[in-house]
Amino acid sequence: MRQFRSGALLASAFLFAACSGGGGSDEPEPLRGGNNIAPTVTSADIVNVDENVAGGFYQASATDPEGDTPFSWAVSDQGTDSSFFEITGDGELSFIDAPDFESPRDENADNEYLVELEVRDALGAIRFFSLRVRVQNIDDGDPVRYVDEVFTDTFVTRNVQYGEGKRGSSSVPLFMDVFGPSGDAEVLRPTMILVHGGGFTGGNRQELEEAAESFARRGYTAVTVDYRLLERAPQTEDELTIGAIEAFHDVLAAVRFLQQDFITQEIYGVDGEKVFVFGVSAGAVVAATMATFEDDETFPSQAGRDYLAANGGYEGETNDLGGSVSSEIQGVISLSGAILDADWIDADSKPIYIAHDEFDPIVPCGTSAEGAHNTGLVVVGGCSMIEGYDMRNSTENFRTLIKIGNVGHVSFNAAEFDRIISESGQLFLDRVIEPAP
Repeated sequence: MRQFRSGALLASAFLFAACSGGGGSDEPEPLRGGNNIAPTVTSADIVNVDENVAGGFYQASATDPEGDTPFSWAVSDQGTDSSFFEITGDGELSFIDAPDFESPRDENADNEYLVELEVRDALGAIRFFSLRVRVQNIDDGDPVRYVDEVFTDTFVTRNVQYGEGKRGSSSVPLFMDVFGPSGDAEVLRPTMILVHGGGFTGGNRQELEEAAESFARRGYTAVTVDYRLLERAPQTEDELTIGAIEAFHDVLAAVRFLQQDFITQEIYGVDGEKVFVFGVSAGAVVAATMATFEDDETFPSQAGRDYLAANGGYEGETNDLGGSVSSEIQGVISLSGAILDADWIDADSKPIYIAHDEFDPIVPCGTSAEGAHNTGLVVVGGCSMIEGYDMRNSTENFRTLIKIGNVGHVSFNAAEFDRIISESGQLFLDRVIEPAP
């Protein structure tokens, strides 16, 4: 807590001290309030409140040793989350907009809001007071499939080969693991393909098993995939571009493999009309590219255009299903991803959930050079993609979580990650899975 005295009272005290001279029995009485003490807050510094509460939920209270009442209360702008609150002059605190546990707005997205209050006595002395407001989850009714976890257990089919990627004169076999909800009555399910990060030089599909299980518990078929990795860190823009295209080709091949299963066998529970891609970092570059780059659009660099021309064009050659089976997807989740050309975003771009740290040093949120390998390759990050969707697509087609002021890369905590999956599930439910007529 911090204690301040009003400027006028401090000035009075200073003038009195300067003019009073030394001590003695004839020293005048101190001016009333010349050393005014700020009020003492007596209400609790932690309060719990149920989500969706719209009215006042906390009554602030204070005492003053000098009896300088009445008090006046205000919300200070010093609190991390103060902007979400308002308070009456007599101390009744409320949210400006009712809180939603499933969509926290506090800086840490953990449903604990930090608000700074100030109380002023009748003579102007101020006490600042820090309050923690903890939003509690309440039963909102029946859980919603694809938004909430509606299944308890999952199953997995491992090491399913979906293609082979060329690497020089040899090839690299590529595998996927397929997860689903145990006990589901649905035979075919919306399918989420999960693409790992690693700067196109590292990582593997096992890194996203926990995320895949979370999607499966929400009712998806969830598929983790490997893709070709560069054999060394890229030294130039062209090398990094080719690494990104190889990964893009491989994930398109995974989509085609699953579409072929949907058409012919239905082994893996894939609804081929509802396929989505979730990507992290480099994997999110692939995912966001799949949402925006189409086969009738131009790749920005000559090296990229040359590589596409020599390696199967848009679809690539990772498996032999290119041209016979669709690789189209219906939506994307991009965690700290980017694309290579802002002009790819247009009216045909797919629904997308964009999550990014505002000051990401690896994959910039704006439009600037990447920081993973420092090749100088300029990328269009999450913040710039949001601008593109806002201008050239539709606000109904994207949702976002931008960690304002945060320096980090894929720095989402458990609550934020759960929020991303739930909110993207609602987006895809509304726009693709069960769109309104």
